Amino acid sequence: RERVRLVLGGPAAERLAVVRPAIAELARCSEVTISAAGCDEQALAAVVAGVDVYLPLAGLIDVEAERARLTKELEKAESDLEIQRRKLANESFVGKAPAAVVDGVRAREAELVEVAAHLRARLDALA
Repeated sequence: RERVRLVLGGPAAERLAVVRPAIAELARCSEVTISAAGCDEQALAAVVAGVDVYLPLAGLIDVEAERARLTKELEKAESDLEIQRRKLANESFVGKAPAAVVDGVRAREAELVEVAAHLRARLDALA
């Protein structure tokens, strides 16, 4: 299994310099770099305890294929979301359907809003 590199950035990252070898071993990384400027490569990013953590994607995934897959998932989620919103906008449906069914549609709508936001964030990370 290929070991990945990590880049740690932000003001708090400098404090981790002394434990960089331990981080590399625990995370099974080939290299842990500390850079106040962050990462200038295409990377997934997260903030953990005030430290910007970057996982450079070069050589790990086919970025274009992943963007295409995420775009397709986003289109499906947005299509499903539109269906749920149309149901909820239909006064006849809301008035005649059992409350449990309407609540289920509302719950599905809320779930799809979250899914779409998550997919957009993942696409932005790959931009």
